[in-house]
Amino acid sequence: GTMWHADASNALFADLGDSALALSPAARTAIGIRRVCSEGLPVMLMLVPLGLEAWQWATSNQLKGGRLQNTISAAQWALVLNFGVFYCTYACDFWVAIEAS
Repeated sequence: GTMWHADASNALFADLGDSALALSPAARTAIGIRRVCSEGLPVMLMLVPLGLEAWQWATSNQLKGGRLQNTISAAQWALVLNFGVFYCTYACDFWVAIEAS
């Protein structure tokens, strides 16, 4: 669903040619933000709980109070926020398209 849409969006915006979106700094910034939100951030957000779990296993420490569960929950909410930002950047594209017409 969402990841497929992100990949399709990145492929679509990879070659803009001389369109209004290619000429607008705001649209180029929005495209860059979408690329970061879809390619780098989701992996990083999922590596945080995995890294914490690996550290806990390697040091034989038991975290108190369900910190691992809290970290996983925070990472999931950050991922939801990440894709919220991803979809909100399309408003910039619409604004540029309306201004160009």
